[in-house]
Amino acid sequence: MKTQRRHYKFNTWFAYIATTITILIAGLRLRDIAAGGGGAWQTGDWLLNYSAGFIRRGMTGEIIFFISPTGELAVTIVTVTQFVLIATIQVSALILFLRTPRTPIWLMIVFSPAAGLFGFLNPDAFMRKEIIPIAAIALMAIIFRAKLTPWFYTIPLLLLALGSFSHETSNFAVPAFLYLIFLEFKRHRFDSKTFGILVSLVVIPAALGLGLTVFSPGTSDQVTELCSFFTDRDLEQMCAGPLTYLDDSLLDGMNQVSAWFPNYLTYIPAIVLAALPIALLRPQRSIWVLLLVTYIFLTPLFLSGIDYGRWIFLATSLITFVLLGTSNQIQRNPVDVPLYAAILFIVLWLMPYTADLDYRSLLYFILDDPVSWTIDFLAQALNPTK
Repeated sequence: MKTQRRHYKFNTWFAYIATTITILIAGLRLRDIAAGGGGAWQTGDWLLNYSAGFIRRGMTGEIIFFISPTGELAVTIVTVTQFVLIATIQVSALILFLRTPRTPIWLMIVFSPAAGLFGFLNPDAFMRKEIIPIAAIALMAIIFRAKLTPWFYTIPLLLLALGSFSHETSNFAVPAFLYLIFLEFKRHRFDSKTFGILVSLVVIPAALGLGLTVFSPGTSDQVTELCSFFTDRDLEQMCAGPLTYLDDSLLDGMNQVSAWFPNYLTYIPAIVLAALPIALLRPQRSIWVLLLVTYIFLTPLFLSGIDYGRWIFLATSLITFVLLGTSNQIQRNPVDVPLYAAILFIVLWLMPYTADLDYRSLLYFILDDPVSWTIDFLAQALNPTK
């Protein structure tokens, strides 16, 4: 019992510290990017808009430039939006973690390098538009766990609808949302009419957004017009990054992905590690079905986009928040994982986010500077003439 209490306290402090540091690092990185006028990749994707015609991914930029008369203010709005979404994800995970038994297995689930620590280890990737559906499912899980009035679900579902017209990741994230809505209906939290409305709020925007992606992806003329739009607002750097790929066809994306094979085979161990805590939790079969369906829905992203780590992060985060939201309904006893094993799992691997694979772990980031300083000091002490 004393050991369990020590683990409980350690896991609680770890959760608070990891959450605080992740939010702090994201805030500092966002500040630096904003100070440089915004980043082509981190900011540019959020600023795509309909000034050159109705195209995919344009909703966020259209709203931002409707509010902002200048490019500088637009970058600030993006930065604040990104920080709010990141903070929502991290704080929601912390709140829901505190509602679990706080055992080592839950520490592994919430702070896996493929979930809660992904943003700490890949801060630039943590600013892309998949944080929209992740923030939405985080709010869904909070509402589900707190048993709030079902109409509160309209808040995260409207956020998901915004994401559906802003990036393909929101269109393919719908299974986790439908799963929680179905569970609420199954436990008689609302009637069939409310069920139909909530399902419609998920399915209709996703279908429309997917249709926009397929039938109006963007043309080379629209890319040129958008670049001129950015240049007129002193945002020339936004002409690089995602804008350059806006007129790519599905075949172009698949060709780019195929060029990186067989590098992607090294993601297989990362996918297994991402699923390991879920397996050790021993959830009901429906969670495994949801995980499979989620990856099936995300298959187009894997076929057309090289950022495999981002897609795995999205899938893992969706399932993580579903597990957190339903943590009081898990009926089977999870595997009893020693605390040291959970810590080793957290610190000894990393989920690289793109084809340029980088497996430096959390332990590497912790020890890199101290070890380098020590080596430099010893080298200077042993051979001062150099």
